[in-house]
Order: sequence, then C-alpha cells, then structure tokens
Amino acid sequence: MRRRVLILPIAVVIIVALCVYKSTRRYDQSAFLPVSMHPVALDHLFELPNQHNETVRIERYVGRHDILLIFYDKDRTAAGDPYLPRLREAQARLKRRGFIVIGISTALPQENRKAGDFPFELLTDISTTGIREPLFVHRKFNRVDDDGRPKSGVFHINRAGSIAWAKNAPQAIPNPAAYLDALIGRE
Repeated sequence: MRRRVLILPIAVVIIVALCVYKSTRRYDQSAFLPVSMHPVALDHLFELPNQHNETVRIERYVGRHDILLIFYDKDRTAAGDPYLPRLREAQARLKRRGFIVIGISTALPQENRKAGDFPFELLTDISTTGIREPLFVHRKFNRVDDDGRPKSGVFHINRAGSIAWAKNAPQAIPNPAAYLDALIGRE
C-alpha cells in the first residue's frame, strides 16, 4: 500500500519537471514553418528514370508516405552532396517512420550508379527522349537559377500530399541541415 501512495507524487514531480524543461527550451521554429501548405498540384507530379534506368512515378508515393525530395548538384555527385550520404545512413530509421527519400539531379543514370550504392531512388532530370524540356522537374520546383543552371534544395511532401508553397511554386526548406537534424536526430 505504501508503494501505491508514493507513485502519485513521483509521477507529479516527473510531469512538472518535463513541463519546466520543455518550457525553458528555445526552439527556432522559423526554419520549419512554411509560408503555407498546398496539396501537390497535378502538374508537379512527375516521372523520371532512376539510377537503374527504371521509370519512377512520384504519384506512387504521394499520399502514402512522407517524401523528401533532394535536388543535388550533378558535379558533386550523390556521394558528395551534403545531405544524401547522411540520409543513406539513416535510411532504416526514416523507412520505419514512413519516409521515402528521392534524389534528383541532371546526372545520367550511369553517373548516379557510379556515385555508390544508395538505398533510395536517384533520378535523372534530363530529357533523353526530347519529349519534354530539359530540367522539367527542376523548373516545376523553382530549382533553376537565372542562368538556367540547376540549383540544389530540399523539399518535404507530407503524407497528406501537401508541400510548403510560396508565390507560384513549392518552397524549399530554408535551412535543410537543421531540418534534417531535427528529423533524423544526431548520432
């Protein structure tokens, strides 16, 4: 009986300590709060070849998984990107949480294969058939600079199929390193 009497005060002390701890922590939420959330528009759904020359359709994942789209620099390769190797290490944890990682660059599929073994799709955003314009997906996600060169960036499409939106295009995550730190944690 004496043990039961002690459980309630101990639980109260633990709850109060947790509340004090959480209220005294400072979180920079500005890096994570989007301008607004919009459903992914149909014209932002795409299909591109992966590192194995297989066609990957993004609509296969939208509405079923959280999707991290990582636009990376072809010249740095996937292995040289600041985020993709870390996401490769955390792939099992991300998969358990329902996340799909997709890398997108202008690297050819064979160049993506040479970059190393990645457990997720590395897509090629070039027109091999001439049917669509080069950098089609980069343009849809506002990842092309004024000189027509591709830009890097990280986007999160949530499980509901919504993405941060600003002006007329999806909004890249402003501080991807901090966002990914919060998402997968530090080792």
